[in-house]
Amino acid sequence: MLTDAYFSALRRYILKHGTVLLVLNIVDRRNVFESVLQSTIVNIISRNKTLNTVRIKSVRTKEEIALQNEIEIKKEHFVFCTQSTTAFIVAESEITYYIFRKLAKLPSFFHSGLSFTTGKVQWDLYKKTLSSNPSQLATRLVWAENIQRFYFAEARLRRDKLFINEKLKTCSPIQHKTIIIQRTTAVEQPFRIIASIVDPTDFGFPIQSENHTSYLESNIKSLNLNFVIAILNSRFLDFVFRHINSNTQVSAGELNGLPFPNNPSENDADTLVNLVGKIISAKKANSSTDTCVLESKVDQLVYKLYDLTPEEIKIVEGENK
Repeated sequence: MLTDAYFSALRRYILKHGTVLLVLNIVDRRNVFESVLQSTIVNIISRNKTLNTVRIKSVRTKEEIALQNEIEIKKEHFVFCTQSTTAFIVAESEITYYIFRKLAKLPSFFHSGLSFTTGKVQWDLYKKTLSSNPSQLATRLVWAENIQRFYFAEARLRRDKLFINEKLKTCSPIQHKTIIIQRTTAVEQPFRIIASIVDPTDFGFPIQSENHTSYLESNIKSLNLNFVIAILNSRFLDFVFRHINSNTQVSAGELNGLPFPNNPSENDADTLVNLVGKIISAKKANSSTDTCVLESKVDQLVYKLYDLTPEEIKIVEGENK
């Protein structure tokens, strides 16, 4: 309810007609409620629109419900507006709210010239012509399982469904290098945003992604894809996304609305591009290669691009609350 796009109309109604008084954030539902399978949160809402603060209380056990471990924040900092929706930010530390105040001043991916869209192919419309052997009309189909962080993985489950051997019915194939992202990920996964650069020339055929992915449809400013994927796959953007999304969907609209760094220096941008190039090359040679050191360097530069302080970085990396 606090962040999902499905409840955006309800959040607008609450803001128009009242105020959120208290958010009881059940951090670990299994230790608080028995047999609860879904994420749980309790909201207390008042019709009094003049109230200017919101109380946030996070609990991990039943015993913590009785403790006075709340933070109080201004209502204007509780509400975070993106290009796609308005979200209510729930965090355990006031520092997180300082971070989101900075992000509110930045342009979105969309307003930086980057536009993602949902994969166009509903694969079952083509199941009679799906094959591992391409014809002259073939389009290489990109599945969600192909997309891993920084690299393209060959399908394990759909080796016989690599090519669509007929003309696409509802869209054109992608002829150029692009970024493709998994559209469904779980809260329990290490990263919610999983993105890879995919180049049709690697297959010798144009490509199109199926509808459990999203892809970069427009790059008006011709930004370097290595730079863009460095931001998408960073620990910081994962932190941001987890605060504005509480379901399993990584929609194109949410990607378009994410904050994008403003005017990075040429040196920082070039360094990120080179680091990502090394990660991609290493993963392409052997997908099991440990690139943690390179990825950590990427993360540190991304923190710099978003102007994070050392204290804010600790919050992102989970070193304190």
